[in-house]
Amino acid sequence: MNIPDYEKRWFKWFGEMANGTITPQDFAQLQQALRESPECRRLWNLHCDLEIDIADALAASSPANTIEFPVSASPVPAATKRQRNYRWWLAAAAAISIGVFAIFSLPERSKETVVHIIENREATQPSGTLSWGNGDEVSIRTLELQSGDLRFSTHPGIDITATSPVSLEIINPMHIRVHSGKVTAEATPGFVIETAHARLVDLGTQFGVEVDPAAETRLVVFDGEVEVHKPSARSNQPLATVTEGRAITIGGSGLLLPISHVITGPLVDGWEISSEPRQDSIISAVSDNVPETINQRFYPVFPAGLDEGVRAFPYQRDTPRWWGTRTGGFPEFLKGADFVQTLQRELNNPNLEITLKLDQACDLFVFHESETQAPDWLLRDFKITDTQLVLSPEPPPSVLPGDRSLQRLRIYHVWTRRIDAPGLVTLGSIHRETLTSPPHYMYGIAAKALRSAVN
Repeated sequence: MNIPDYEKRWFKWFGEMANGTITPQDFAQLQQALRESPECRRLWNLHCDLEIDIADALAASSPANTIEFPVSASPVPAATKRQRNYRWWLAAAAAISIGVFAIFSLPERSKETVVHIIENREATQPSGTLSWGNGDEVSIRTLELQSGDLRFSTHPGIDITATSPVSLEIINPMHIRVHSGKVTAEATPGFVIETAHARLVDLGTQFGVEVDPAAETRLVVFDGEVEVHKPSARSNQPLATVTEGRAITIGGSGLLLPISHVITGPLVDGWEISSEPRQDSIISAVSDNVPETINQRFYPVFPAGLDEGVRAFPYQRDTPRWWGTRTGGFPEFLKGADFVQTLQRELNNPNLEITLKLDQACDLFVFHESETQAPDWLLRDFKITDTQLVLSPEPPPSVLPGDRSLQRLRIYHVWTRRIDAPGLVTLGSIHRETLTSPPHYMYGIAAKALRSAVN
């Protein structure tokens, strides 16, 4: 079989990466190849197929160590001659010995992966409390958490948080399989999370995966890109590439559906997608009337997350933040409110409607740019207060400048509305006369449990 030299290098690196013996220099070159070359990712997917096949076969093998390769329950797309030869050759080589060392040098099933424990947050297994401490190095093949969280690294540049209850298996340092539960990863290109519904190939990102094995896999991408493939991805093309700020569900039939909102928090792993309201929830869901597509972005919701310096909008590297205008800092009556990051992309959408699901009576707040005309829905349903906020990338000066036309510093008035019972509330679009005139940014949204009226 005539294999190009560059593919031979990739094959060698795949095996060394899987076995944890790859050098930092080769690892950096492989990361670049995985990021830039669809062909490299396709061959890496084939490598992952073989690993999964062999892992499952060896787990189910008899005491006599006989191996029978399982047949996929899903249809296998027609392969090219090279793919068929490649897979046959590897499968034949794998069948020779349990300690498979084919062209990929596939690791033995019994080999555990050494992981570095970054943080043990009172994690317990069904058998009892985990004694692993921060900084420990332990060998793991499977992990099942009953309570608490465990943050660990399988390789430099890979940071994984398993949130209980969760069950997962480490195939190799760059390939894990989540059977159920939630995992959040900050990883390098080529890192793979396998589930019952999809294979998720990281292109260098922060992302979260939640698996309900009987129903669906939920994917949230916080930064970068993730390729979505069918499980045991024997096709060349991904089902989708999910980019920053997007979240989808992946059903058993491969159906992809967008997710409109994600409950998040101060830590990247503090996200949640759930139809069940939290006990102290005020804003439990956010959606809009923009037609659904896989490429639409979700609204991040921060429970009790509003405070001085919070980012006003998601998915922007230098996004402005909310600040107080007075010496005392941020207004006390707003601190700790549930907070929604609105989407700057909808600034010029004249038909926009944002619907909030409110789980309890509350004061609902909208922050609107004070130097521009308020829209009819805001004038009709809300009352303007004397409180102002500053929208700026940095803390505002003690004396606000008079001319802000050339500065990224805007003054926003706080508008309020009393909500007496749980239910849905719909907000509208920004008022604009021309696309070049203010306002410059979307409005802000917050809600806090009922209190006395604001002046």
